[in-house]
Amino acid sequence: IEAVTDSGANISTSLAPDGSRLVISVLAFPAFPPTIAYDLHEPEPVMEPYEFPEAIVVGFGAYTLAVSPFGGVQLLDPDHEPMGPPVPVPPDVTDVAASPDGRFFALGRLNGTIELYSAAGELLAALPMSDGAETGQLLPGPVFSEDGQWLGANDALDDTEALWSTDTLERIEIPVDGRGRLVGDWYMHYEDQGMVQPLDPASFEAVGVPLIDAGIAYPTVDGDNSLYASNVGGEAVRVWDVASGRPLGDDLPFAPLRIYFSEDGSILAVPTEDRMTLWNYDTGTWADIACEVAGRNLTAEEWEEFGPRTIARRATCDEYPL
Repeated sequence: IEAVTDSGANISTSLAPDGSRLVISVLAFPAFPPTIAYDLHEPEPVMEPYEFPEAIVVGFGAYTLAVSPFGGVQLLDPDHEPMGPPVPVPPDVTDVAASPDGRFFALGRLNGTIELYSAAGELLAALPMSDGAETGQLLPGPVFSEDGQWLGANDALDDTEALWSTDTLERIEIPVDGRGRLVGDWYMHYEDQGMVQPLDPASFEAVGVPLIDAGIAYPTVDGDNSLYASNVGGEAVRVWDVASGRPLGDDLPFAPLRIYFSEDGSILAVPTEDRMTLWNYDTGTWADIACEVAGRNLTAEEWEEFGPRTIARRATCDEYPL
C-alpha cells in the first residue's frame, strides 16, 4: 500500500498500534495541511481530515504529540484527547518525543538540554546533554524506551549520547565505546563487522544474540521487540528477527527518513523520495497471499527463497496436501 507524500519533504509518520491508520506530518511551517491521515481499513488508503489540522502530529505507540507554534505542545491519549493544557513551544526546539506508555513527553533544545514533562504538561526537569561542552552544537533529540523507564538524548548522528532514568532523573553512564542508540527497550550497540548487540540499559549486559549485518540508522522495533529494522549502509532498509539475529526477508528500498513499525509489528512504514510505502510483516498472512499468487503449495525451494525464514515449511493452500 502506498500513500503519496510531498517529494523531498521532511516528514514524520505515526501508525495506529494495529496498523489501521497512518498519519503523516510535514515537519515544516507553513505547510498545508501539515498533517494528513489515511484510513487503512480500505483496500486503498483513504485520506481523512485530522482532528488537529494546524498541528504537526508525531506518534509514539498509542499516544501522539500535537505540536503547533501557535497552540503549543500537547500529549494526546489513544482517543486523541489532550491529557493536559498546551505547553508553549520554545523557539529553539530541535525535536520532540513521548514515552509510548503515555507517562511523559520531552523537548530537545538548542541550549543542549532535554526538558522532561509529565503527561499533564508539568515540567519535571531540564537535563543537560553534556557537562561544559559546546552544548549548542549537540542538537539534542529526545528518545524514550518502550516502557518509558529510560530517556535518551541523541546527537546529530542519531547516536544516544546521554541516558537518564525517568524514575530518579539520574544520569546513567554509558560504559561501552562506539556508537549506540536507545531503541525499544534496549540500547543497541554497534559492534565490529556490522554486528548490533541489544544491551539492557539497566546493566548494559547483552540481551540475546547480536543482529547480523545490521545498522542503527533510523531504527525501529515493534511493540514486543521481536522485529528490528534500520537503514543499512545508506543503501537499503533491512528487517531482523530478533530471536535468531538474522534478516527477515529481502532488503527494502533505502529510506532517507525515519522508518516506523506499527506496535503489533504487522506494518513497516518506509518513506522514500515521494512515497510512503507500507510493507506487510504479519507473517501469519503470508501463506494465504502465497496461495493466492501461486494457486498451489510452495515447493521446498520456493519456501526457502520466499517463505518466512523463522517458520517451518507448511501448506500454503489448505485444500492441497503438502
